[in-house]
Amino acid sequence: MRYRHCHRAYFALAGPGPWTQRFKELQDGDCRAMNERKLTEQEKKDRQAKIQAGEREVGDTRDGIVVDGVLGATRYTLSWIWYNATADGVDDTEAVLEALRVQWAKSKASARSWYDDVRLLVEEMRRVEAAMRHIAEQWTQKATLRANATAGLQEGLAAYAFRHADMETRLANKWAAQWEVVKKRAEPILAGNMEVVEAAEKLARTDQVIPIELEEEDCPPIDDF
Repeated sequence: MRYRHCHRAYFALAGPGPWTQRFKELQDGDCRAMNERKLTEQEKKDRQAKIQAGEREVGDTRDGIVVDGVLGATRYTLSWIWYNATADGVDDTEAVLEALRVQWAKSKASARSWYDDVRLLVEEMRRVEAAMRHIAEQWTQKATLRANATAGLQEGLAAYAFRHADMETRLANKWAAQWEVVKKRAEPILAGNMEVVEAAEKLARTDQVIPIELEEEDCPPIDDF
């Protein structure tokens, strides 16, 4: 309150100028610690609804502020107050710089962990698709294993094996198509092209949701010849 009062008074006397770049107007969202970020309007509405329902989020603190452990904590930007000068007569520059260094190290580790998560997710998608196609190939090979069986039995076994191979192949194709959008979004991240990533994030700030629809026929029973 004191800062806002002084800011309004000085602005009324001096008017706008270079000093406003250093001493900015203080908003409610600016008063947050280094490890906190400002909530979006949708997050505020969701949080208020949870409060009215008697629920509480992990890491919740107060209106407009959320700490580590809440979804989206890797996307926040440091408040401008931490880049500004300290109060007159208070020599805590070293303490602030040390806190900034700690926060930088934590942010770098978080970014690295985020990169590893993306890399592992793409690799898991690749392995799931490869495994399902391998299973389909195994079923195809089993279609001709019983060479000494009667013609009728061979025909039945081959039809059974080809049916399972087709189900595995179709399911692999379905998931590969659904995961393609995720792989495209992950390409600039894995390539280290963060400019493209930031540009894409500015256009779409929502998390990408990939629906996985499983039908009964998509889940072949676990059995064998």
